[in-house]
Amino acid sequence: EFSPSSVAPMARRRLWLLGLASSTGALQAPLGRGSGWRVAKAASLEARGLATAASRLAPNATAMAVNKKGEESRRLKRVQQEDDESRVSVYAVGEEVDCEALLAALDDGLVRRVAGVWEDAMLEDAVHSSIVSEATRREVFVFEFGCVVLWGFSRRQEREIVGGLLAADKVQGTVLAAERVEAHDTFRYVVDGSFGCKRDVVRLQTEDILEKFSVAYAMAQSARLFVWEARVSATINEIQDIPKRLAETGRTELDENEISMMIGKVFLERAQVNLASDILDSPDFLWEDDLHEPQYRRVYEWLDVPDRVTLLNQRLDVMKDLLDVLNTQLTNNHSSRLELIVIVLIAVEIFVTIATFALDRLLPVPTRGL
Repeated sequence: EFSPSSVAPMARRRLWLLGLASSTGALQAPLGRGSGWRVAKAASLEARGLATAASRLAPNATAMAVNKKGEESRRLKRVQQEDDESRVSVYAVGEEVDCEALLAALDDGLVRRVAGVWEDAMLEDAVHSSIVSEATRREVFVFEFGCVVLWGFSRRQEREIVGGLLAADKVQGTVLAAERVEAHDTFRYVVDGSFGCKRDVVRLQTEDILEKFSVAYAMAQSARLFVWEARVSATINEIQDIPKRLAETGRTELDENEISMMIGKVFLERAQVNLASDILDSPDFLWEDDLHEPQYRRVYEWLDVPDRVTLLNQRLDVMKDLLDVLNTQLTNNHSSRLELIVIVLIAVEIFVTIATFALDRLLPVPTRGL
């Protein structure tokens, strides 16, 4: 078989032989048509044949390359479509979502940036929207604690849906860009009749809505926890130099007001993690229908939510202990200043008393005549 890349070098080698044979024939021309002439003629004929083969093979090779590129493009498009259909993504969009107001706003075009026939309904403490006109269901779960889980959408569609949610003005509180990036997570899912979680792939038993809702609830809780972890990490970055300064200089540049604000911030973060326990507890619908509780528990533990909550509380405890030490130090400094002021006042009073006594002894008291 010939290819354009192989014909050209072969033709060059044959032409080189043709030139060598022609020069040999020219030297032997006076002696008549000998072997040199026959070699030159054979090389010339072979070079013409190779050139003809190259001209015939070049269009075929080009067509083959185009066809191969088209097949590769179609294959990649097929793979991308399969990835989109098996994609699960979770986002943190805010602190809280007014689900009832959001459900009422859905009729005004929210989440309609993605074409399809949508169905919307309240599902426990979340809004459930799905496209039901396709063989593979594509669904959106919007939870009241500010997280969204999307099943079967592409990245572009996910951005459009999340943008529509934010534009609907039903999300309360803000999530910083860094916190949103930290909370975002992506998985793949397959439906094969058995449930399992491994290497960012979730295997579902069925396409049942409640099964997806159970899995999505655990994913949303993990995303909410990611937001708190990002905030605690930011607070740690703010105070991580304080112990070093205390060790080097024995004092800190923070005043009492700044330390009080930090203590309040740490307390607020700890309250969000622990007092808002309904966010990290089992959803209420599992008490009524515990069929999918094993799936929820499996994903909840697969995402290490219990261990992460414990670790987060430990970090908050360490920060609180540090700030308590600083607060105690400032309290002691304040007490020392008060003691110094009292000592100064006592000294002034003693000085005034001594001065008064000395003046009374040194200066005679005038007497009035009778």
